[in-house]
Order: sequence, then C-alpha cells, then structure tokens
Amino acid sequence: MTNRPATNQMRSRARSGLVFLLLALFAFAAPGAHAAVVGKALVVSGQVVAEQPDGGTRTLVADAVIERGDTIISAADSAAQLRFLDGALVTLRAATRFRIDDYYYADGSATNHSFFSLLTGGLRTLSGFIGKVQHEAYHLDTPVATVGIRGTDYQLRLCHGDCPPGNPDGLYLGVGYGAIAVVNRAGSFNLKSGQYGYMKDATSRLEFPSCPPEPLTGVACPDQRLSQAGLGSGYPTGDQDPISGDRPAGLGIGQGCGGSITGAFQTFALPVPACP
Repeated sequence: MTNRPATNQMRSRARSGLVFLLLALFAFAAPGAHAAVVGKALVVSGQVVAEQPDGGTRTLVADAVIERGDTIISAADSAAQLRFLDGALVTLRAATRFRIDDYYYADGSATNHSFFSLLTGGLRTLSGFIGKVQHEAYHLDTPVATVGIRGTDYQLRLCHGDCPPGNPDGLYLGVGYGAIAVVNRAGSFNLKSGQYGYMKDATSRLEFPSCPPEPLTGVACPDQRLSQAGLGSGYPTGDQDPISGDRPAGLGIGQGCGGSITGAFQTFALPVPACP
C-alpha cells in the first residue's frame, strides 16, 4: 500500500527545490547580477589592485579589465592609467583610491552615465564621449566637493597630511582645457582652461591660488621672481588634447617655473614654464 502523506510530502519538497533552482538560475542570468566591464587598465606601474564590492581584490596589470563598483587602489610609488568604454582616460597618482560608483556606455544610448568618487590621492582625466557630449550624466565626488565637467582635461589632488610641507589639507584642482563646475555646501563655482583652485573643506568657497599648486605640479611655488620680472603668466598654450585635438588657452594666473609633472604618465602633465 502506498503511503500517500509521505509521497505528497516528497513531491512538495521536490517542487520547492525546483522553484529554488529556477530562482537561482534567474538571478544568475539577470542583468546586473554580475559586475559589468567598463574599461581596462592601459598601463600599470608598481602595485595597483581593484577592490570589489564584496571585498575581494584583483591585481591589475596592463590590459586587465575594470568593472562597475571597483575601487582602484594604487600603492605608494605606484600609478595606473585607465581607459573607459567611451574613451575617457583616467591617470591615478600614487596612494590613490578611486571608485567606479556607476558606469554605463553603449553607442547611441541616451542613458549613458559615468559616476566616480576620488576617496584619497589624486588623478588627472581626459573626457570621453560622455563628458564631451552627455556631460550632464557625469560627476566625480570627493569628500570636499562634487565635480561636473564640460569636455575637459582636469586634475584633482586630495591632501590629508600627505602633501608637500607648506601645502594645507584640502582639495586642489587644475583645468588644462574645457571647464569644470565644483559644488559643495558653500555653493557652485567654475574653473576654466588654465585655472587652478583650492577648497579647504566641504563648507569652504573655491580659492584661486597665486601660482600652480605644488600638490598638482610637483613644483613648489616660486619666490617673487616672476612678479618682480613682470612676466605675468608666461604659460605655454600649445598643450594639445590627444583625443579632440583642441588646444587650451594660456593660463590667466601667476605661474610656477621649472620642471614638469614627471613619472609614468608625463604625457598627461600640464607643462610648466622654464625658470627665467
């Protein structure tokens, strides 16, 4: 004689197991269930890792993929250059944490977007398609301010006790060409081609330093040689954007002199005029 209650119980368990399996397979196949590839590392110097949202890490080497949600971390004396799907380039300084909060790009899509965060350290970036054409769909957050762009080559450096002596903590900004909007609790401020800025904290207004700040250029502000000589800005205007071919206007502020930003990615440096 068949034990009907036992048979029904077994069938119920089987159906429950099948439902669980189907749900698991659906979750596995659903869009967004896995991190999306958003670009790759072009060049890596030293030790650079991608920290995933689940806490796992991947060591980055040249041509390694980067994914949505990754936090790219460069160690001391290390650097990396990243290329995103829309052609944007990001060069990370040593001791930097850069997070890819959300990113999507497809040719012709109206929903493209790129949202990043600079948590520590510094970077320089050249806009890709999103920043040049769909710039309202781009922003980069920092602990001090949020940056929006208008087809731009710009750089940032967050200082927190780790910048050259004599340079206060805060956010340093520089624009090679194009323009950026910088927003925090003190308001919204604009920086144009050739301008540098500094913000002490999230409640401070944008200040315009009298010379290119050392945390960005690697060159200490000079003594009074330039102003005494009446040289004005004296800044070269021939730095061509390698993506668009645009050339920025000359800088309209007092300048430092001597040297340049050196290291693994010198081609992304703002040029610095020779000392008189």
